Amino acid sequence: MRTWLLLYLLFVLPCPMYSQVFSRKLNTCTQPAVDRRIKIFGESDKVRNLPDYDTQIIHFGYIIAVNKYDFKITNSDSLYKRDSVYVLESEPAMGFSLGLLANLHLTDNWDLRFCPTLVLAGTRKLNYGFRGQPTQATNLVTKKINSTIIDFPLLVKFKSARYNNFRAYVIGGAKYSLDLASNKKNNTSGDFLSPLVKINRQDWSLEAGVGMDFYLEYFKFSTELRMSYGQTNILHTDTQPIFGKSIKDMRTNAVTLSFLFE
Repeated sequence: MRTWLLLYLLFVLPCPMYSQVFSRKLNTCTQPAVDRRIKIFGESDKVRNLPDYDTQIIHFGYIIAVNKYDFKITNSDSLYKRDSVYVLESEPAMGFSLGLLANLHLTDNWDLRFCPTLVLAGTRKLNYGFRGQPTQATNLVTKKINSTIIDFPLLVKFKSARYNNFRAYVIGGAKYSLDLASNKKNNTSGDFLSPLVKINRQDWSLEAGVGMDFYLEYFKFSTELRMSYGQTNILHTDTQPIFGKSIKDMRTNAVTLSFLFE
């Protein structure tokens, strides 16, 4: 009888106590891992950079961009009827831009932007193909047009709601351009191959684009893709007829990929 009582005291009574102790130790080991998962995936624990940045009435920045400039050409009827030019093609050029940025805060989702920019648009080309005699090869002539432009775009920016350190946006507006390298005032040479295709100094365009804002620890970084559509005919009337009359309308189109630091 004493032997059974001893076994009961040693093995049966301590079991609930042992199970409770083991359960408490298991909870202590697993709880930190659960807390870490909640901290990683929980939006409320995400570090929010520059929380008051978008409440500033006005702020400034600078822009670095790469661009692709091209001519949109509408051929004249004479090109197909009686002109000696039978083909006319535009060859785009790559360039880069440097600019400043001034941003006016309107509402939580709307901003007004002014971005004066110096654009090195590279050398665009107009390739003319002239009809030759049946026994002669086609005469090809390339006219080069260099452009250094100062742009003055006034844009409206519509932003999505901020998610952690990210926003998406769309942007659009109008742009006035001044071509510093315009050959409008150059004299036309009498040589057949020497005449310049002259373009006007002033132009204006409509612009539209999309972008993304990233809020970093010390500044806001943005990437933006913007399209520009020229609204005026920039071909100067003083261009020699053999090159000018083949063109009914010539406008500037551009694509710009910008990197903004604000």
